[in-house]
Amino acid sequence: MNKIKLCSFDKINQVMRYDVAVLPDGWVFYEDDNGNEIGIGDINVDCIVLQYIGLNDKNNREIYEGNIVKIITNDKKRIYEDIVDVVIWDDINCGFCFSGKKCNYQNFSQYDMQNVSFEVIGNVYQNPELFEWLCYKWLE
Repeated sequence: MNKIKLCSFDKINQVMRYDVAVLPDGWVFYEDDNGNEIGIGDINVDCIVLQYIGLNDKNNREIYEGNIVKIITNDKKRIYEDIVDVVIWDDINCGFCFSGKKCNYQNFSQYDMQNVSFEVIGNVYQNPELFEWLCYKWLE
């Protein structure tokens, strides 16, 4: 069984915090380099919690929802060249998928994972200029 990994965008300091923990009351914490637990704040007010999707990009960087990724494929059936999309959770299909201008709601099962790789190039919180032509609920 895979361990659920979370990161959080700290709205106050405008930074991503990785390996965060969420308490039942909604408070979010992370450990600093010295092992001290640091509270980020309330999940509904001070931060946005995002889940690791279980895949790494071509540089072995973990992919989280909210990441902006470049999709690179040499699948002969589908020609995708430098498509950039956002990773989101899809409630209807109960899974992570891409949503963007060119790949509107492609879920990961539609890719032959032998012929595709991903590259994280940013996230919607710290790099909105990469997706200025899209309006997403998490940019509120």
